[in-house]
Parts: sequence; structure tokens; C-alpha cells
Amino acid sequence: MPQFFANKKLIVLLVGIIFLVAIISYTLSNRTDPSMAEGAVKDTVGFGQGIMLSQLTLLVVF
Repeated sequence: MPQFFANKKLIVLLVGIIFLVAIISYTLSNRTDPSMAEGAVKDTVGFGQGIMLSQLTLLVVF
């Protein structure tokens, strides 16, 4: 077991990644009622994607 704990940076990185995944899964678990800011960002991104899609569709059809 002493060789397993020899690389402290690797252990800290592993614990950090596990902690990050746990926090992300916890914050994404309650998505029934998004906040006003999240709704605005979602609408803005959707609008931008619609504009880009229409321009690219015209380019491909041409």
C-alpha cells in the first residue's frame, strides 16, 4: 500500500474529480423550475442557433 499513496498529486486530482462530478450531479438534479437568468440564457442561445441554422440551410441549399 505505500506505493499507492506515494503520488499525492494523483490522489488529490482523483478526489477533486469525484467531488466535481458529485457537485455537478447535485446541481442538475432539480431542473423542474429554472431561474429567470437561466431561462433568458436558454432563449438567447436558442434564438442565435435559429439564426445560424437558417443561414447555413440557405448556404447548403445554394
